[in-house]
Amino acid sequence: MPATLFDQTYLAKLERLQLLARRLLRSRSAGEHLSMGKGVSLEFNEYRHYNPGDDFRLIDWNVYSRTDKLFLKLFAPEQDLNVYLLVDDSGSMNYGKPPKIQLARQVAGSLGYIALAQHDRISMFAMGRELVERLHLQRSKSQAFQFFRTLEEMRCEGKGKFNSLIDRFMRKNLPSGVVVLISDLLDEEGYEVGLKYLAASRFDVVVIHILDPTEVRVTASGPYIMEDMEEDAEEKIAITPALRERYNARMAEFLEEVESVCRRLRIEYLRSLTTASFEDIVLRYLRSGALVH
Repeated sequence: MPATLFDQTYLAKLERLQLLARRLLRSRSAGEHLSMGKGVSLEFNEYRHYNPGDDFRLIDWNVYSRTDKLFLKLFAPEQDLNVYLLVDDSGSMNYGKPPKIQLARQVAGSLGYIALAQHDRISMFAMGRELVERLHLQRSKSQAFQFFRTLEEMRCEGKGKFNSLIDRFMRKNLPSGVVVLISDLLDEEGYEVGLKYLAASRFDVVVIHILDPTEVRVTASGPYIMEDMEEDAEEKIAITPALRERYNARMAEFLEEVESVCRRLRIEYLRSLTTASFEDIVLRYLRSGALVH
């Protein structure tokens, strides 16, 4: 991994994203919370008299029309939000130039940093050969650099076991919150069962699907060396027009299927190629409706 992955340029972009998140939070009406998913709204609690300088948006005008007096709505304290970042570090995420894991790290780092800045709690799990909890429910922005170091230490290796690892995650019986899954979803045992586990849970779920352009559409022809990143093996093949057409058709079908499954399961879904910047993905995320309603 490049030593500059979390450099000053990254941090400067991250601060701008955090400011945008704050503006989005301020632009929303009282009683709402900006988070990685649906989140937790404030619950109405009681009234108190209006005092000069109070936020006039909290005035209950229905009460005013009946009593000719100004009262503010008070809300119960906002619940902390738990954000669980599940980052695929199986061997296939090491594919590409730059490798998919590089963008996955930066996206995870950005979303985690924004959550910490909002005083939410974050946990981070690596999903490769095994499910490994790398960071457990941190809630202070001062923990950001520890979080970045944890991401930097991830190494992509081994064959993915997506469904079984999601099952292990579910068996931890963690507090409710938001699960952000960052993966290429390329797994021999499939992905749909794992997504169903998540969708049936008490978690709000977001899938950020990262792929390399050469995986999405093959344009090469002639002799070619196929790399199995999870088995650390190579195979020489000849890419014919017919083979290329079959592959591209199957990949298009796969992508349509993933999006359809997420839509059916009411999972927020964002797909991106590694040619995109991490800030573009996070901006799409913040503006996509994955904000709290």
